[in-house]
Amino acid sequence: MKSIVTLAGVLALSLTMFVGGIAPAHAKRHHCIVGAIDIKGNSVEASATRKKKSAACRVAKRRCERRLKRKQRKHKFGRTTGCHEVGIASPR
Repeated sequence: MKSIVTLAGVLALSLTMFVGGIAPAHAKRHHCIVGAIDIKGNSVEASATRKKKSAACRVAKRRCERRLKRKQRKHKFGRTTGCHEVGIASPR
C-alpha cells in the first residue's frame, strides 16, 4: 500500500513538472502611459507596452508628441509643457 501511494505521488509530481515545462513562458512586459494637458484642460494620452521600461516610455512619448502636434496643427490644443509620464504599470 505504501509503495502505491509513493508511486502515485511521484507520478503526480512528474506530471506537473512535465506539464509546467510545456506551457508557454510569458515574458514580463512594462506598460508606460504618457500624457499632456493644456491650460484649458484638454488632454492627450498615449501608452505602450514593451519588454523594457525605457523602451515602453520612449514609444509612448513619441506617440503622445505625434498626437499633440496633430491637435495643435488643427488648433484644438493650446499651450502646454509637453508630454510627461503619467503612470507606469508593473510587469505582467
